[in-house]
Amino acid sequence: VPRSGVVTGIKLAIKEERLAIRGTVVDDTGAPMPDVHITAIVPGPSPMDPVSTLSDATGHFEIANLARGAYLLRAHAADGSEAELPSVAAGTSASLTLARAGAIEGTVSGFAATPEVFVMKSNGPMAGHAAVEGTRFSRIGLPPGRYTVEAMVGADTDGQSVEIKPGETTRVELRSRGVGTIEGTVSELATRKPVAGMRCDATISLDGHASPELSSVAHQAFTDAAGNFKMSAPRGRVRLYCFSPGPGPLSPAGIDVEVTNTAVAKANVFSVRASFGNAPSDPGFMLTPMLLPLTVDGVLPSGPAATAGLRAGDQLVTIDGMSLAGVLPIGATFLLLNHRPGTTATLGISRGGVAQTIKLVFGGGPPARD
Repeated sequence: VPRSGVVTGIKLAIKEERLAIRGTVVDDTGAPMPDVHITAIVPGPSPMDPVSTLSDATGHFEIANLARGAYLLRAHAADGSEAELPSVAAGTSASLTLARAGAIEGTVSGFAATPEVFVMKSNGPMAGHAAVEGTRFSRIGLPPGRYTVEAMVGADTDGQSVEIKPGETTRVELRSRGVGTIEGTVSELATRKPVAGMRCDATISLDGHASPELSSVAHQAFTDAAGNFKMSAPRGRVRLYCFSPGPGPLSPAGIDVEVTNTAVAKANVFSVRASFGNAPSDPGFMLTPMLLPLTVDGVLPSGPAATAGLRAGDQLVTIDGMSLAGVLPIGATFLLLNHRPGTTATLGISRGGVAQTIKLVFGGGPPARD
Protein backbone atom coordinates (compact mmCIF):
# COMPACT_ATOMS: atom_id res chain seq x y z
CA VAL A 1 0.00 0.00 0.00
CA PRO A 2 1.50 3.38 -0.94
CA ARG A 3 2.43 5.78 1.86
CA SER A 4 -0.42 7.99 0.73
CA GLY A 5 -2.82 5.19 1.56
CA VAL A 6 -4.44 5.56 -1.86
CA VAL A 7 -4.52 2.61 -4.22
CA THR A 8 -5.09 3.37 -7.88
CA GLY A 9 -5.27 1.41 -11.09
CA ILE A 10 -7.76 -1.21 -9.87
CA LYS A 11 -10.73 -1.96 -12.12
CA LEU A 12 -13.90 -3.65 -10.89
CA ALA A 13 -16.06 -5.58 -13.33
CA ILE A 14 -19.68 -6.19 -12.27
CA LYS A 15 -21.60 -8.72 -14.28
CA GLU A 16 -25.35 -8.13 -14.21
CA GLU A 17 -27.19 -11.40 -14.73
CA ARG A 18 -30.03 -11.18 -17.25
CA LEU A 19 -32.53 -13.98 -17.68
CA ALA A 20 -35.55 -14.85 -19.81
CA ILE A 21 -39.01 -16.35 -19.41
CA ARG A 22 -40.03 -18.64 -22.25
CA GLY A 23 -43.32 -20.37 -22.79
CA THR A 24 -46.44 -20.97 -24.83
CA VAL A 25 -49.91 -19.48 -25.09
CA VAL A 26 -52.92 -21.67 -25.91
CA ASP A 27 -56.68 -21.20 -25.80
CA ASP A 28 -59.08 -23.26 -23.70
CA THR A 29 -59.19 -25.95 -26.41
CA GLY A 30 -55.39 -26.30 -26.39
CA ALA A 31 -54.88 -24.57 -29.75
CA PRO A 32 -51.81 -22.28 -29.96
CA MET A 33 -52.54 -18.55 -30.00
CA PRO A 34 -50.36 -16.25 -32.12
CA ASP A 35 -49.96 -12.49 -31.69
CA VAL A 36 -50.88 -12.51 -28.01
CA HIS A 37 -49.42 -9.58 -26.07
CA ILE A 38 -47.55 -10.92 -23.01
CA THR A 39 -46.13 -8.61 -20.35
CA ALA A 40 -43.80 -9.42 -17.44
CA ILE A 41 -44.55 -7.18 -14.46
CA VAL A 42 -42.61 -6.85 -11.21
CA PRO A 43 -45.22 -7.05 -8.41
CA GLY A 44 -45.41 -4.00 -6.18
CA PRO A 45 -43.45 -0.74 -6.49
CA SER A 46 -40.48 -1.09 -8.82
CA PRO A 47 -38.24 1.20 -10.89
CA MET A 48 -38.35 -1.40 -13.68
CA ASP A 49 -40.72 -0.87 -16.58
CA PRO A 50 -42.81 -3.88 -17.67
CA VAL A 51 -41.25 -5.90 -20.49
CA SER A 52 -43.50 -7.19 -23.28
CA THR A 53 -43.46 -9.43 -26.31
CA LEU A 54 -45.81 -11.13 -28.78
CA SER A 55 -46.35 -14.85 -29.20
CA ASP A 56 -45.32 -16.26 -32.58
CA ALA A 57 -47.34 -18.30 -35.07
CA THR A 58 -46.96 -21.43 -32.91
CA GLY A 59 -47.94 -19.67 -29.67
CA HIS A 60 -44.37 -19.56 -28.33
CA PHE A 61 -42.93 -16.47 -26.68
CA GLU A 62 -39.75 -15.27 -25.00
CA ILE A 63 -39.37 -12.29 -22.69
CA ALA A 64 -35.65 -11.58 -22.43
CA ASN A 65 -33.38 -9.22 -20.50
CA LEU A 66 -35.04 -9.80 -17.13
CA ALA A 67 -33.37 -9.40 -13.76
CA ARG A 68 -33.53 -12.34 -11.38
CA GLY A 69 -36.84 -12.46 -9.49
CA ALA A 70 -40.51 -13.36 -9.77
CA TYR A 71 -42.86 -11.73 -12.25
CA LEU A 72 -46.57 -11.50 -12.96
CA LEU A 73 -47.29 -12.56 -16.54
CA ARG A 74 -50.28 -10.85 -18.10
CA ALA A 75 -51.57 -11.90 -21.53
CA HIS A 76 -54.10 -10.13 -23.74
CA ALA A 77 -55.32 -11.20 -27.17
CA ALA A 78 -56.93 -9.08 -29.86
CA ASP A 79 -60.29 -10.84 -29.39
CA GLY A 80 -60.45 -9.66 -25.76
CA SER A 81 -59.39 -12.90 -24.08
CA GLU A 82 -57.08 -12.44 -21.10
CA ALA A 83 -55.06 -14.43 -18.58
CA GLU A 84 -52.64 -13.85 -15.71
CA LEU A 85 -50.00 -16.09 -14.16
CA PRO A 86 -48.40 -14.91 -10.90
CA SER A 87 -44.99 -15.65 -9.41
CA VAL A 88 -43.15 -16.78 -12.55
CA ALA A 89 -39.40 -16.83 -11.89
CA ALA A 90 -37.04 -15.36 -14.46
CA GLY A 91 -35.07 -18.16 -16.08
CA THR A 92 -38.01 -20.59 -16.08
CA SER A 93 -40.74 -21.53 -18.55
CA ALA A 94 -44.47 -20.90 -18.32
CA SER A 95 -47.67 -21.93 -20.05
CA LEU A 96 -50.58 -19.50 -20.35
CA THR A 97 -54.13 -20.60 -21.16
CA LEU A 98 -56.55 -17.96 -22.39
CA ALA A 99 -60.25 -18.68 -22.38
CA ARG A 100 -61.61 -17.56 -25.74
CA ALA A 101 -63.64 -14.38 -25.64
CA GLY A 102 -67.40 -14.57 -26.03
CA ALA A 103 -70.00 -12.17 -27.37
CA ILE A 104 -73.51 -10.88 -26.80
CA GLU A 105 -76.14 -10.37 -29.49
CA GLY A 106 -79.69 -9.30 -28.88
CA THR A 107 -82.76 -7.27 -29.69
CA VAL A 108 -84.62 -4.41 -28.02
CA SER A 109 -88.35 -3.77 -28.29
CA GLY A 110 -91.10 -1.71 -26.71
CA PHE A 111 -88.90 1.34 -26.09
CA ALA A 112 -90.13 4.83 -26.94
CA ALA A 113 -86.81 5.55 -28.68
CA THR A 114 -83.59 3.68 -29.46
CA PRO A 115 -82.04 2.85 -26.07
CA GLU A 116 -78.42 2.71 -25.02
CA VAL A 117 -77.32 -0.81 -24.12
CA PHE A 118 -74.78 -1.17 -21.32
CA VAL A 119 -72.69 -4.27 -20.61
CA MET A 120 -71.03 -4.76 -17.22
CA LYS A 121 -69.26 -7.72 -15.70
CA SER A 122 -71.00 -8.73 -12.49
CA ASN A 123 -69.15 -7.19 -9.52
CA GLY A 124 -66.64 -5.78 -11.99
CA PRO A 125 -65.89 -2.82 -14.21
CA MET A 126 -68.05 -1.61 -17.06
CA ALA A 127 -67.28 -3.58 -20.22
CA GLY A 128 -68.73 -0.76 -22.31
CA HIS A 129 -71.64 0.02 -24.57
CA ALA A 130 -73.03 -2.44 -27.05
CA ALA A 131 -73.31 -1.37 -30.67
CA VAL A 132 -77.00 -0.70 -31.42
CA GLU A 133 -78.41 -0.70 -34.95
CA GLY A 134 -82.17 -0.35 -35.13
CA THR A 135 -83.61 -3.03 -32.86
CA ARG A 136 -80.43 -5.12 -32.72
CA PHE A 137 -77.33 -4.80 -30.56
CA SER A 138 -74.05 -6.65 -30.13
CA ARG A 139 -70.88 -6.63 -28.09
CA ILE A 140 -67.83 -8.77 -28.88
CA GLY A 141 -64.54 -9.47 -27.10
CA LEU A 142 -65.98 -10.32 -23.68
CA PRO A 143 -63.89 -12.49 -21.34
CA PRO A 144 -65.98 -15.40 -20.01
CA GLY A 145 -68.00 -14.72 -16.88
CA ARG A 146 -71.29 -13.34 -15.64
CA TYR A 147 -72.53 -10.02 -17.02
CA THR A 148 -75.48 -7.70 -16.71
CA VAL A 149 -76.93 -6.29 -19.92
CA GLU A 150 -79.24 -3.30 -19.59
CA ALA A 151 -81.09 -1.14 -22.10
CA MET A 152 -82.21 2.34 -21.05
CA VAL A 153 -83.75 5.43 -22.58
CA GLY A 154 -85.57 7.90 -20.35
CA ALA A 155 -87.86 5.99 -17.98
CA ASP A 156 -87.84 2.88 -20.22
CA THR A 157 -85.48 0.13 -19.11
CA ASP A 158 -84.90 -3.61 -19.04
CA GLY A 159 -81.99 -5.83 -18.14
CA GLN A 160 -80.82 -9.39 -17.77
CA SER A 161 -78.00 -11.26 -16.09
CA VAL A 162 -76.26 -13.61 -18.53
CA GLU A 163 -73.34 -16.04 -18.60
CA ILE A 164 -70.70 -15.57 -21.30
CA LYS A 165 -68.97 -18.82 -22.27
CA PRO A 166 -65.64 -19.20 -24.11
CA GLY A 167 -66.00 -18.78 -27.86
CA GLU A 168 -69.80 -18.61 -27.72
CA THR A 169 -72.38 -15.91 -28.47
CA THR A 170 -75.09 -15.37 -25.86
CA ARG A 171 -78.40 -14.05 -27.15
CA VAL A 172 -80.50 -11.60 -25.16
CA GLU A 173 -83.96 -10.11 -25.68
CA LEU A 174 -84.68 -6.85 -23.87
CA ARG A 175 -88.17 -5.38 -23.77
CA SER A 176 -89.21 -2.20 -21.98
CA ARG A 177 -90.73 -3.16 -18.65
CA GLY A 178 -93.13 -0.25 -18.44
CA VAL A 179 -93.69 1.48 -15.11
CA GLY A 180 -95.49 0.96 -11.84
CA THR A 181 -95.51 2.77 -8.49
CA ILE A 182 -93.70 2.37 -5.17
CA GLU A 183 -94.64 4.13 -1.96
CA GLY A 184 -93.31 3.81 1.55
CA THR A 185 -91.28 5.37 4.34
CA VAL A 186 -87.67 5.81 5.37
CA SER A 187 -87.07 5.54 9.12
CA GLU A 188 -84.12 5.31 11.46
CA LEU A 189 -83.77 1.68 12.52
CA ALA A 190 -83.12 2.15 16.24
CA THR A 191 -85.68 4.86 16.97
CA ARG A 192 -88.19 4.28 14.14
CA LYS A 193 -88.22 8.06 13.66
CA PRO A 194 -88.94 9.19 10.08
CA VAL A 195 -86.06 10.53 8.01
CA ALA A 196 -86.89 13.56 5.87
CA GLY A 197 -84.97 14.73 2.80
CA MET A 198 -83.75 11.31 1.70
CA ARG A 199 -83.47 10.84 -2.06
CA CYS A 200 -84.91 7.52 -3.20
CA ASP A 201 -83.97 5.94 -6.54
CA ALA A 202 -85.55 2.91 -8.22
CA THR A 203 -83.44 0.75 -10.54
CA ILE A 204 -83.85 -2.80 -11.77
CA SER A 205 -82.39 -5.53 -9.56
CA LEU A 206 -80.53 -8.45 -11.14
CA ASP A 207 -79.31 -11.45 -9.12
CA GLY A 208 -79.66 -9.44 -5.92
CA HIS A 209 -77.56 -6.54 -7.23
CA ALA A 210 -78.83 -3.10 -8.17
CA SER A 211 -78.35 -1.93 -11.72
CA PRO A 212 -75.00 -0.14 -12.06
CA GLU A 213 -76.68 2.54 -14.15
CA LEU A 214 -78.09 5.68 -12.54
CA SER A 215 -81.86 5.73 -12.33
CA SER A 216 -83.92 7.99 -14.55
CA VAL A 217 -85.07 11.22 -12.91
CA ALA A 218 -88.56 9.85 -13.53
CA HIS A 219 -87.76 7.13 -10.98
CA GLN A 220 -86.57 9.42 -8.17
CA ALA A 221 -88.31 11.04 -5.21
CA PHE A 222 -87.49 12.73 -1.88
CA THR A 223 -88.97 11.83 1.49
CA ASP A 224 -91.24 14.41 3.13
CA ALA A 225 -91.26 15.51 6.77
CA ALA A 226 -92.97 12.24 7.74
CA GLY A 227 -90.35 10.18 5.88
CA ASN A 228 -92.87 9.22 3.19
CA PHE A 229 -92.23 8.94 -0.54
CA LYS A 230 -94.14 7.92 -3.65
CA MET A 231 -92.49 7.36 -7.02
CA SER A 232 -92.71 5.64 -10.37
CA ALA A 233 -90.46 2.63 -10.94
CA PRO A 234 -89.70 0.02 -13.60
CA ARG A 235 -91.94 -3.03 -13.38
CA GLY A 236 -90.45 -6.27 -12.17
CA ARG A 237 -87.78 -6.78 -9.52
CA VAL A 238 -86.57 -3.33 -8.43
CA ARG A 239 -83.92 -2.07 -6.00
CA LEU A 240 -85.14 0.86 -3.92
CA TYR A 241 -82.13 2.86 -2.73
CA CYS A 242 -82.62 5.85 -0.40
CA PHE A 243 -79.74 8.05 0.71
CA SER A 244 -78.96 11.46 2.14
CA PRO A 245 -77.67 13.82 -0.59
CA GLY A 246 -75.24 15.40 1.89
CA PRO A 247 -72.73 14.02 4.41
CA GLY A 248 -74.02 12.68 7.69
CA PRO A 249 -74.07 9.73 10.09
CA LEU A 250 -77.08 7.95 8.54
CA SER A 251 -76.53 5.01 6.21
CA PRO A 252 -78.39 4.54 2.94
CA ALA A 253 -81.50 2.36 3.18
CA GLY A 254 -83.04 0.03 0.66
CA ILE A 255 -84.80 -3.14 -0.33
CA ASP A 256 -85.69 -5.24 -3.38
CA VAL A 257 -89.39 -5.13 -4.21
CA GLU A 258 -91.68 -6.46 -6.95
CA VAL A 259 -93.40 -3.71 -8.93
CA THR A 260 -96.49 -4.41 -11.06
CA ASN A 261 -98.96 -2.36 -13.07
CA THR A 262 -101.92 -3.59 -11.02
CA ALA A 263 -101.09 -2.43 -7.49
CA VAL A 264 -98.84 0.05 -5.68
CA ALA A 265 -95.77 -1.68 -4.26
CA LYS A 266 -95.13 -1.00 -0.57
CA ALA A 267 -91.60 -0.54 0.77
CA ASN A 268 -90.50 0.49 4.24
CA VAL A 269 -86.74 0.88 4.57
CA PHE A 270 -84.40 1.71 7.43
CA SER A 271 -81.28 3.81 7.86
CA VAL A 272 -78.71 3.13 10.60
CA ARG A 273 -76.96 5.89 12.50
CA ALA A 274 -73.20 5.41 12.88
CA SER A 275 -72.18 6.00 16.50
CA PHE A 276 -68.85 4.16 16.65
CA GLY A 277 -66.76 7.29 15.99
CA ASN A 278 -63.04 6.51 15.91
CA ALA A 279 -63.37 3.28 17.89
CA PRO A 280 -65.42 0.76 15.87
CA SER A 281 -65.63 -2.83 16.99
CA ASP A 282 -64.29 -5.71 14.90
CA PRO A 283 -66.91 -8.33 13.96
CA GLY A 284 -64.35 -10.28 11.93
CA PHE A 285 -66.42 -10.55 8.76
CA MET A 286 -67.67 -8.50 5.83
CA LEU A 287 -70.95 -8.41 3.96
CA THR A 288 -71.03 -8.42 0.17
CA PRO A 289 -71.52 -4.76 -0.82
CA MET A 290 -74.95 -3.91 -2.27
CA LEU A 291 -76.10 -7.55 -2.38
CA LEU A 292 -79.51 -8.56 -1.05
CA PRO A 293 -80.28 -10.67 0.89
CA LEU A 294 -77.46 -9.63 3.25
CA THR A 295 -74.72 -12.19 2.60
CA VAL A 296 -71.42 -12.85 4.37
CA ASP A 297 -68.66 -12.24 1.84
CA GLY A 298 -65.56 -13.14 3.82
CA VAL A 299 -64.63 -14.27 7.33
CA LEU A 300 -61.29 -13.28 8.84
CA PRO A 301 -59.39 -16.43 9.90
CA SER A 302 -59.13 -16.71 13.70
CA GLY A 303 -61.27 -13.57 14.05
CA PRO A 304 -64.44 -13.14 16.13
CA ALA A 305 -66.79 -14.37 13.39
CA ALA A 306 -64.66 -17.43 12.63
CA THR A 307 -64.55 -18.27 16.34
CA ALA A 308 -68.35 -17.97 16.49
CA GLY A 309 -68.76 -20.32 13.51
CA LEU A 310 -69.93 -17.83 10.87
CA ARG A 311 -69.20 -18.84 7.27
CA ALA A 312 -68.95 -17.12 3.91
CA GLY A 313 -72.32 -17.42 2.17
CA ASP A 314 -74.37 -17.22 5.37
CA GLN A 315 -77.27 -14.78 5.10
CA LEU A 316 -77.69 -12.29 7.94
CA VAL A 317 -81.34 -11.97 9.00
CA THR A 318 -81.35 -10.36 12.46
CA ILE A 319 -78.97 -8.71 14.92
CA ASP A 320 -79.98 -8.97 18.59
CA GLY A 321 -83.48 -9.95 17.49
CA MET A 322 -83.90 -6.87 15.27
CA SER A 323 -85.03 -7.66 11.72
CA LEU A 324 -82.75 -6.40 8.97
CA ALA A 325 -85.48 -6.26 6.31
CA GLY A 326 -85.14 -2.90 4.56
CA VAL A 327 -81.51 -2.52 5.68
CA LEU A 328 -78.68 -2.45 3.14
CA PRO A 329 -75.25 -4.06 3.74
CA ILE A 330 -73.72 -0.70 4.71
CA GLY A 331 -76.47 -0.17 7.29
CA ALA A 332 -75.99 -3.65 8.77
CA THR A 333 -72.24 -2.97 8.91
CA PHE A 334 -72.87 0.28 10.83
CA LEU A 335 -75.07 -1.66 13.25
CA LEU A 336 -72.28 -4.18 13.87
CA LEU A 337 -69.55 -1.55 14.25
CA ASN A 338 -71.70 0.35 16.78
CA HIS A 339 -71.25 -2.49 19.30
CA ARG A 340 -68.55 -1.93 21.89
CA PRO A 341 -65.49 -4.18 21.68
CA GLY A 342 -65.85 -7.12 24.04
CA THR A 343 -69.65 -7.15 23.98
CA THR A 344 -71.75 -9.96 22.54
CA ALA A 345 -74.37 -9.86 19.79
CA THR A 346 -76.83 -12.54 18.76
CA LEU A 347 -76.88 -13.01 14.99
CA GLY A 348 -79.81 -14.69 13.32
CA ILE A 349 -78.62 -16.26 10.08
CA SER A 350 -79.87 -18.51 7.32
CA ARG A 351 -77.45 -21.21 6.17
CA GLY A 352 -78.67 -23.24 3.22
CA GLY A 353 -82.24 -22.22 4.06
CA VAL A 354 -81.94 -23.36 7.69
CA ALA A 355 -82.31 -20.73 10.42
CA GLN A 356 -79.52 -20.64 13.00
CA THR A 357 -78.39 -18.42 15.87
CA ILE A 358 -74.77 -17.41 16.47
CA LYS A 359 -73.26 -15.60 19.46
CA LEU A 360 -70.55 -13.18 18.32
CA VAL A 361 -68.10 -11.52 20.72
CA PHE A 362 -66.74 -8.37 19.11
CA GLY A 363 -63.04 -7.67 18.89
CA GLY A 364 -61.32 -4.36 18.33
CA GLY A 365 -60.30 -3.43 21.85
CA PRO A 366 -60.36 -4.47 25.51
CA PRO A 367 -63.54 -6.15 26.79
CA ALA A 368 -66.20 -3.61 27.67
CA ARG A 369 -67.23 -3.23 31.30
CA ASP A 370 -70.86 -3.60 32.30
